[in-house]
This record gives sequence, structure tokens and C-alpha cells, in this order.
Amino acid sequence: MPQRRQLALGEPAVPQPARGPAGATLDEVRSEFHSAAAFARPDLDELTVIEHLERPLAPGAYIRTAVDRRTLDRDRTARLMRASLQVVDHWRDFQSKIPEAATGDAIVIACVPDDRMRWISEQMSDHDTIGLCAPGPSAGAGQFIWWSFILGQHAAAASIQAVESLADAGLSDDSTVSEFMRATATTTGRQLVGSS
Repeated sequence: MPQRRQLALGEPAVPQPARGPAGATLDEVRSEFHSAAAFARPDLDELTVIEHLERPLAPGAYIRTAVDRRTLDRDRTARLMRASLQVVDHWRDFQSKIPEAATGDAIVIACVPDDRMRWISEQMSDHDTIGLCAPGPSAGAGQFIWWSFILGQHAAAASIQAVESLADAGLSDDSTVSEFMRATATTTGRQLVGSS
């Protein structure tokens, strides 16, 4: 028999819409976006709109999660990444290596291991640099989080020296994030526990 949820005194019986800092509901924001986008793109009805949420990850860095069928998995990845950065050495490593995106902030995409690199490249321009993270293998009671970044062809990240192109690493747009992480570990000499 399904359990019934008990309502606390004063709790509304009907869920209220979530409101953002400006007081607008998500439905109101979506409606405003579609109105503005329809003005700019008369062919909007022919396009597929994909939503992403960006939340603070660390000072000057945001984590992007797609609103799709894997949202819960991506939220778990974001939580793992955020927890990892609570360790001082991890935070320092991240801070010293993660490049800024074209917007001036560091953007990290929360991935699942079987996401395709095409999905990542669709979220950036040739002038962009973007981080990506994905859960690694479990280790006892914990879980590893892998992160790296990719640079667009014309990225202005002068301090970053690309080791090799995706093609030189034997990767393509059809490669998975997991394959990218293994290739990154190989070219940089970093150990990825559990990679094969």
C-alpha cells in the first residue's frame, strides 16, 4: 500500500511554483525567453530548445547541468565535483588549472561517462574553453570525480598549452567523455584510477 505524505501544520497542500531571485517562476522565465527568442529567430518553432542550468561551483566558476533525461545523474556529478573542491588540495589544483570561458568565468559541464564529445562541443564556440567533469569509479565509501577541459580552435587562453588535438588523441565527436578522460590521463601522465 503506498504511503501517504503527511502535511505539516501551515504547509500548503498544493505545491507552490518555485520563484527565482527576481520573483519570477520558471514558467514565467520560459515564457519570456520564448517571446524574446521568437522575435530574434522567426524559425524558433523549427528548432529544438535545450535548457541548461548554471549554478555557482566555486568563486569565479559555475557548473552547468543539462535539463534532460539524465538530469538527476548530472546533478549527482555536480554534487561530487562541489564536494571534491572542499578538499584544499583539490581546490588549489582546480583553481590553478581551470581556464576561463569566453565569458570570463570558468564553466564546467556536469557529464555522465557515456556523454558524447559532440554534446560538449555543441555547448561552446571556437573561442571558448570549457571544463567538464564526470563521476569516476567508486573507492570504498567514496567516489572519484574526473575533470578536465577542452579549448576551442581560437580560444584566447594564452596560459594554456594544448597537449594535442582530439583527433591526435584518437578521439572524435562520437567519443565518450569517459574515453576523453582516459586519453587526457594518458597524455598528461595523470593516473585515473579504474580506467582501462
